[in-house]
Amino acid sequence: MMLRTHRAALLAALCLAAAPALAATTHSADGRFTYAPPARHGTVAAALPAGTTVLFSNFATAYPNGLYFSGLGNTITGPGVPLNPGIASAAQFTVSKGGTASGVYAAIGLLSGNAMIDLAIYTDNGGVPGNLLWSSETKVRPPFGTCCGVIKATISGGLPLTANTPYWLVATADAPVHSNFNGAWSVSTINQVTDVLAATNFNGAGWQSYPTNTPPAFAITGE
Repeated sequence: MMLRTHRAALLAALCLAAAPALAATTHSADGRFTYAPPARHGTVAAALPAGTTVLFSNFATAYPNGLYFSGLGNTITGPGVPLNPGIASAAQFTVSKGGTASGVYAAIGLLSGNAMIDLAIYTDNGGVPGNLLWSSETKVRPPFGTCCGVIKATISGGLPLTANTPYWLVATADAPVHSNFNGAWSVSTINQVTDVLAATNFNGAGWQSYPTNTPPAFAITGE
């Protein structure tokens, strides 16, 4: 089934399939999306440890060949990146049952730079990220365009989340003003019918949200 959103980006990724995976990585005209031919792997890494209590997840755990689509991602860059600097990405989520979040797993891959980002959870403010609830500096290890590594951040002390209340997971380049992080947040493909909200912030100009059925792929765990 053809995805209704980002069709142009998906077609571009397919056209690049014959080229080396990371060498062919490119950006959409506005810099919001990054795409590359997905790498091929014989086995798929498990995103979440066995026995983990999942409060929210859009990883495609039922699909045998990938937890997310590694050829398309939402761009994340630091202010020190010459092309498309200072792009942050966010995804809205809700939990069906209230709980205390203790871990965040995100399908964020590295292209170049210092490999450090900040993951954060925010309240919702009319369809965009609002007030900061928690944040953590996190190292990005998997290269973008490969499947299916994830990064993890621990929420020390836990963060209470209320059922059926919108929150946002936000990914930004690490705090230093000249951060040269360059990477992308691979998208989820488990929901090709119902749109949810994602958002982009271009160089501190404010959040712009948009509906999509291929949001950034991540999970929130806890108890």
